[in-house]
Amino acid sequence: CVPPIAIAFLALFISGTDYFLGGVLALLTGPIAYVIFKRKYGGLWKTDPERHPVNPKTRLAMGDTKRMAWMSGFLTAVGLIAIFFLPWYDQPQTYAEVYGIEGFFDTLMSGIRWLTAAFGLVTAALLLVAMRVEPKDSSPGN
Repeated sequence: CVPPIAIAFLALFISGTDYFLGGVLALLTGPIAYVIFKRKYGGLWKTDPERHPVNPKTRLAMGDTKRMAWMSGFLTAVGLIAIFFLPWYDQPQTYAEVYGIEGFFDTLMSGIRWLTAAFGLVTAALLLVAMRVEPKDSSPGN
């Protein structure tokens, strides 16, 4: 399990600042799609409510709020690493040449900084929500 995640993590950084920003934004679509489809179709709860209980307050699986907070926290950490790594790794002038926009690298880095700050706030908010709505032992199957 660790090697594929490590390779994906490394690829996210070495593919360039523009692809890093696009990749992190793409990762954001997973939890959003999950919430939409879980509420619309019910997920595993419909086939086996005993093994896959739903939190009545969130209408998501037990522990999902905590898991989403962990993912958001991970993306915050990845963004913090990127803020320091990408200016060292990438050549800002390359982006001006490729895209034809002077200062485009700075715009991308600004986007990463704002996105990282937003992920940090989302992490804090999800942790607060999880403390209020998730039972103490919210692991599936318990």
